[in-house]
This record gives sequence, structure tokens and C-alpha cells, in this order.
Amino acid sequence: MLVFSFYFIFGLIMLYYGAEYLIDSGKKIAYIFNISPMVIGITIVAFGTSLPELFVSVFFSKLH
Repeated sequence: MLVFSFYFIFGLIMLYYGAEYLIDSGKKIAYIFNISPMVIGITIVAFGTSLPELFVSVFFSKLH
């Protein structure tokens, strides 16, 4: 039980820092290429938030 609690807390921490990194990187990309932050938000950030779900779906579909 303690191990699962550790995994959960570790996952939450990694999720937070991963989201912060994704947002900061999106801002930098928008600034470097002189693109509207809205376009970056629609493309890169949307892809980045959907990628974990895609990974889990593909991983668990191969198990069954």
C-alpha cells in the first residue's frame, strides 16, 4: 500500500513539472518562430496533453 501511495505522489509531482515544462517550451517556441501563442496552444500543447493517453492506450492494448 505504501508503494502505491509513493507512485501516486511521484506521478502527481511529475505531472505538475511536466505540464510546467510543456507550457514554458510552448512559449519559447512561439517567441522564437514569431507565431501566435494561440496557435502553439492549439497544436503543441494539445498534442502534449493527449500523448500520455495515447501511450497508455497503445501500451495496454498490446497486453490484451
